Amino acid sequence: MEKFRKQIFIVLTICIAGAVFLFSYLTPMLSDDFLYGMDAAEIHSVADLFRQEYEHYMGHSGRSVVHLFVRSFLKCPLTVFDICNSLVFTAVVLMMYANVAGRKKYDIRLLLCAFFLIWFKGVSFEETVLWQVGATNYLWGTCIILGFVTLYRHLLKKEARLPAVEDGKNGMNAVKGIGKALLIFLFGVAAGWCNENTSGGGFLLCACFLGLYLLEDRKRRPATWMLTGLVGQLIGIFMMVMSPGERLRATFAEEEHSGFLKYLGRFQKLTLSVREEFFLLLGIWILLFVLCRVQKCTWERLQITLIYMFVFLATTYALVAAAPAQPRALFGAGVFLSIAILNVLWQV
Repeated sequence: MEKFRKQIFIVLTICIAGAVFLFSYLTPMLSDDFLYGMDAAEIHSVADLFRQEYEHYMGHSGRSVVHLFVRSFLKCPLTVFDICNSLVFTAVVLMMYANVAGRKKYDIRLLLCAFFLIWFKGVSFEETVLWQVGATNYLWGTCIILGFVTLYRHLLKKEARLPAVEDGKNGMNAVKGIGKALLIFLFGVAAGWCNENTSGGGFLLCACFLGLYLLEDRKRRPATWMLTGLVGQLIGIFMMVMSPGERLRATFAEEEHSGFLKYLGRFQKLTLSVREEFFLLLGIWILLFVLCRVQKCTWERLQITLIYMFVFLATTYALVAAAPAQPRALFGAGVFLSIAILNVLWQV
C-alpha cells in the first residue's frame, strides 16, 4: 500500500511541476522583464553581473540575492526560466508539505491540499508565480527562505534525537561542526537577503523552533550552527533593509499623511488587504482551530499551527514600517498562513 502511495505521490508531484511549466510557458515577458532585460543584454561576464547588481543595490533595491537570479535568467531563453520556475514552485509545495506535523508518509491528500492552497489562494498568483521578475522576487525568495526554515527545523529534530556528547571529545566532529556552522550561516545570510518581510518571518520561525527545542529539555544548550543560522539571517536582513537603494526608494513614496497618522493609514490599508486576500483562509483556520479545541486537542499538538499563524501576522504587519507596497508583497505571508491551515487541518 505504501509503495502504491509513493508512486501516486511521485506522479502528482510531476503533474504539479508540469502544470506550472505550462502556465509559465504561456506567460509572455511583461513590464519589468523588458526593463531588466535591457540591462541584462549588457552583461558579458560574471563581473558585469555583480557590477549591475551593485548599482541596483545602491540606487533601487536591496534584494540582491533574488535579483541576481533575475539578471541571470534574462540572459537565458525564456524556456529555461519556465522549467526552473516549475521546479521551484514544486519545491515550495513540497516544503509546505514537509512542515506539517503528524503527517503520514506519502500523504497524497496533504500534498494536494498544499498545492491547491497556493494555486487557488496564492496572493496575486499571476504576478508572484508566472511573471518572470515577480516570480523570482516572491516565489523564488519564499523558496529560499522556506528552504532554510525547513532545513533548520529538520536539523533541530535530528539534534534532539542524538545523545549528548562532550564538546571537543572528538576532533573530527569539531571540524565537521565548524563546517556545518559556516554552511548554515551562509544559507542564513541568503535567506535573510531575499525579501523584507518574508525574510523576517523566516527568522521568527527559526527563533521559535529553537525556543521549543530548548524548552523541551532545559539542560540543552544551543549548538554553534543554531546560533550562526540566526545570525546569518539577521545579517542578510540588515544588508537588505539598510541598502542605500531601499532608503532612496522610500523617499519617493507618496502618502496622504505623516507622523503617527502615516503608520495608522498603513495599518488600515494592510488590514483591508488581509481581508481581501485572506478572509476565506483565516475563516477556515479559525473554524478548524475551534474544532480542534472542541475535540480536546492539546496545546502541544497545536504549537506548530500557532507559531505559523503568529509569523503570518508578524510578516504581514511588519509592512507597516515600510512604504506602501503592492499586494504581492503578502505572498510569503500567505504561504505561512497556508502552512498554519495544513497543520491544524491534520489535527482535526
